[in-house]
Amino acid sequence: MDWTSLQLKLISCRDLKAFNFFQKLSAYSVVSMVIINEQQSKKKEEHQKKHLQRQKTSIDRGGKNPEWNHLFQFDLRNLPPDEIHHLFLKFDLRADGLVDRTIGGVRVPLKGLIDEFSGVVRFFTYQVRNRDGKPNGVLNFSYKLEGKIKTSGNHEYSPRFIESSSPGKNHCSEKVVYPKGGGRH
Repeated sequence: MDWTSLQLKLISCRDLKAFNFFQKLSAYSVVSMVIINEQQSKKKEEHQKKHLQRQKTSIDRGGKNPEWNHLFQFDLRNLPPDEIHHLFLKFDLRADGLVDRTIGGVRVPLKGLIDEFSGVVRFFTYQVRNRDGKPNGVLNFSYKLEGKIKTSGNHEYSPRFIESSSPGKNHCSEKVVYPKGGGRH
């Protein structure tokens, strides 16, 4: 991955439905970076899920329109490159109480965020869905990617893997070009 970190700001939610109409909703969010591979499973409910990083917001007692403005930092350096199509940011919205209950969630493909990033902070709004898949409000967040890997000549560095076509022999069909400057003459 060409970026070292993802800076995410969880801004707010709007129009969340409460479980108890007599009590004001107190909500928080757990944001996770997960690998979800539904193709390896026969049933959607049994899909493989692996949490790589997890963080949570403070509790907002503002009712159906919580505002967090909470900043998260996710490390992208050690993510498995072969799982890029299965990496997601998962937002679990929960109601604080005697027993914390899930209000709903949002899943955002990490590859989509990386592909759409143009160097400036991006703002997104996603529909929150409850466990039954029904809409339950909207989630607002912004993000930016940081730490583009560069070489000394301000050229972007993209690691290249060379595979041998025969066991024990190193064949390379491309000419190797070294950057100018910084070396011995």
